[in-house]
Amino acid sequence: MVSRKRTSPLTRLTKSLIAMNGNSESSKDTQLLTDLEIKENARQSRRQKRRQARLGNIEATEESSDEARHINAGRRVPREPIDRLVAVIKFLGSYNNEVEQIEFALGDLLRKDERIQQLSATVQELRRSKNEEARMIEEEQGRLMELQSQLNDKETSLNRAQESLDEAGKQLREEKQRFQAEEAARYEKAIETEKKKLENELQRQVKQKEKATAAKLEQAAQHIRQLQHQVSDLTEAKDDAEMTLTLFKARTKELEDQQKELESRYKTQDSPLPEFEGDLSKIHQALKAIAHAYFGDLPPEDADIDQLQRILRDSDQIFQFVPLTASKASKYLRVRAAESVIAKVICHSLWQPFGGSIMSLSPDQISTFVQISKALARQDRRKESLWRYLTMYGLDIAALQHTSDNTVDDQHARLETQHLSDVLRVLVPLQKQKDFDRELGHLLTECVRFWNKAKRDSCIIEFDTEPPQSSNSDWLSEPCLELDHVEAGTEQRHNNVPAWCLFPRVTLLPINGEPKIVAGHAVFSDCSAFHEGLRELRRLVEELTEVKRKFARQPSI
Repeated sequence: MVSRKRTSPLTRLTKSLIAMNGNSESSKDTQLLTDLEIKENARQSRRQKRRQARLGNIEATEESSDEARHINAGRRVPREPIDRLVAVIKFLGSYNNEVEQIEFALGDLLRKDERIQQLSATVQELRRSKNEEARMIEEEQGRLMELQSQLNDKETSLNRAQESLDEAGKQLREEKQRFQAEEAARYEKAIETEKKKLENELQRQVKQKEKATAAKLEQAAQHIRQLQHQVSDLTEAKDDAEMTLTLFKARTKELEDQQKELESRYKTQDSPLPEFEGDLSKIHQALKAIAHAYFGDLPPEDADIDQLQRILRDSDQIFQFVPLTASKASKYLRVRAAESVIAKVICHSLWQPFGGSIMSLSPDQISTFVQISKALARQDRRKESLWRYLTMYGLDIAALQHTSDNTVDDQHARLETQHLSDVLRVLVPLQKQKDFDRELGHLLTECVRFWNKAKRDSCIIEFDTEPPQSSNSDWLSEPCLELDHVEAGTEQRHNNVPAWCLFPRVTLLPINGEPKIVAGHAVFSDCSAFHEGLRELRRLVEELTEVKRKFARQPSI
């Protein structure tokens, strides 16, 4: 709905004044009228907007009706300003209708009217704010009154609950007192009953303990009687033990006297270890001297090398690695092979436990004697030494009562000399064979004499003729100075040649002292002479095969 524009009284009055002024110019009148209309229209528009805003917020309550009445009253123009305006107009009418003065006065009036309108709007806004605050205060008071009512209701309910709780507490105290009285009566009754049971149980236990004490006393008395019998038996046993101890001491003294007599009659040898080491060193040096003196030269030129090679291989497997040539490797291997053969014969034939006796013993008999010797050595070394000495002495006496030791030594030496001479004679030049037999016999005789003394000594001597594959502190390598420049190849490292024992490793086990080891000597598989010898053997085989092949191709006559 569009409201019809109304012209304010001030505007109409202004138009009348302008019409009354006959000296004013038309353009100025029109401009002033236009400005007034524009301001009036703007004022009416603002007023209409405020009215619509107020109408949109009006509530259907008495308070809203009062506010609407105030607003309607504010739209009426107050009479006092109009009276002043009429007075002003009359005042202005007394002048000569000067347009400028009228315009100035009119402008002043318009400004005052605008301020009056603004003051009216401010008053209305303050009234509306006051009414709004009053309404909010009334609403808050209503809500507080409602909360107060609810609080009063809750307080009433709480009072009723407190009364109920007090009543329930009173009933609970009464029930508790009654329950405590009943429990006290029941506990007193139960305590009385339990007391009677405990008294009965105590009486029963007292009776049982009395019976048990009586039984224990009876057992103790019986045990005392048994102890008295045991004391009597122990006293008799003590007397018997003292008598036995006396007899044992007497028998021990008698046995000690007999042992001293036996020791005085059959004294065991206690040779110093350096003496054995010196004898072994002399034998080793003599063996090396014989080997270098008689096996460094080649066989006679007219000898059949192939036949000699077969004879040596049949006599000992060690010669299958020894070529019969004029090379340094062949000489080195010939000398060491002969030295190894002689050393093995000495150790395996002459230096065997309980060997060297003129009475020949079977292997089973020797094994039995060795087992007895080891068993006695684990128990008492002195007993083992005395038993071994007497056993060797008895074997010699039982075999030949009138044969001297020298005869026995010479007999064993001759037997082994003949055996070695048969094996090694083919390598010795003919003019040196008698000297070789004589010196070899002297060496073996010395070995037999050494063993006849050593096997009766309290020191146990053990020989080892199986060297390892490489040298160590117990096995020394025999140097090969002539062939040290030859480099070892893969063939040498994998030639599978066993080490040769040139002299055994000797272990001396004295009765009172630490064992001592005399290092052995050997030729090991990594020796450069082995490498050269194997190459020569292969070359000889290839040459022999080539000769046979050429001979087979020659035409027969």
